[in-house]
Amino acid sequence: MAKGTFVIFNATLLFVLPIFLIVLGWVCTKLPRWMIDLPHKDYWLAPERRSETNASVFRFMLWLASGIELFLTLLVGTVYRANVGPPEIMHRTPFYLLDFF
Repeated sequence: MAKGTFVIFNATLLFVLPIFLIVLGWVCTKLPRWMIDLPHKDYWLAPERRSETNASVFRFMLWLASGIELFLTLLVGTVYRANVGPPEIMHRTPFYLLDFF
C-alpha cells in the first residue's frame, strides 16, 4: 500500500469508526419501541426504566468505541513499527507492545 493511502485509510478508520459507533448508540436510544429487539422488552422499555435503559445502551456503545479505538491504535502502531523497524522485530514476542508505555 502506498504511504498516502496508508495514512488516509488509517486516519479514516481511527476517526470515523468510533464516531459511527457513538452515533449508532445515540440513534439506538431514539428508536421506537417496536424497532428494538431486546429480551424482556416489556420490562426494560417500561416508561419508568426507559431512560435508564437508553443511558446503559449509550454507555455500552461508548465503551465499545473506546475499546475498538485502543485496539486499532495498537494494531496500527504495531504494523508501523514492523514496517519501519529492523527485520528482527518480526521475531519478537507480542510483549514488546509494552515498550510504548
